[in-house]
Amino acid sequence: MHKSLKYLVLLSLLVTSACARPTTTVRRDASFNQQDLRVAGLTILPTEATVNTVSVSGAKERMYEYEEHMETLIDAQLLSSLKENGYPATLLAKRDIHDQHISAQVLKLREHATMEMQTLYSTTWLPEEKAFAISSNIGAKNIDNTESIKKYLLLSNYSLLSKTNGARAFGFMMDVMVGTSMSSNSDSSTLTLAIVDNDTGAIVWSNMNPQIHPLFGSFIGGGKKSSNKDEAHVKESIERTLKPLFADNNKEN
Repeated sequence: MHKSLKYLVLLSLLVTSACARPTTTVRRDASFNQQDLRVAGLTILPTEATVNTVSVSGAKERMYEYEEHMETLIDAQLLSSLKENGYPATLLAKRDIHDQHISAQVLKLREHATMEMQTLYSTTWLPEEKAFAISSNIGAKNIDNTESIKKYLLLSNYSLLSKTNGARAFGFMMDVMVGTSMSSNSDSSTLTLAIVDNDTGAIVWSNMNPQIHPLFGSFIGGGKKSSNKDEAHVKESIERTLKPLFADNNKEN
């Protein structure tokens, strides 16, 4: 009985210790050189956004115009945030990609990066010792070097799932009548950023920022008020996602 009790105590301590290990949504190559990133700079590729509304029945509808709106906001904020924190960054516009005849290369890069990111984030939260020692490669020399392409490429993906007003009202009614929590996750969004070394094909750093938004926090709307809300949401999401990168840079300095 005494030995069994000691075993249970030891097991409890081991479980507690394992649970207490710091976890993170960041992924970082073990050989990632932060200073090289600051010197070489980044080329920001156009953001890809996917926005859907969900009705009471669960049917989804793509919001293509709103997707373009969010892509524009995210691209501009990424450029601003990186420059403000001392990173040489440029934005490669869709028109530039077309004019430089690299559309096929960018498409191939995104396809390979998407598959690799799905593997990296099969588990969203990882212990830091594992997350900071990844080895992930999508193939060297993804985009031909030109004056507008820096050594490092920044890929960004944004997704938003938003309930329609009818679905919100139904969820709120069910919460009141039955005591459910259907209205607690009216909107959900995820911003994912990945930095790829164009020379080696390594994903040297990435982060994911999933968020749940309250019942009365819908983004999709119209007018200046909605636009201001979108800008604030984008700025907050990008700052939260890039914060670990900027923090690492401050440590090195």
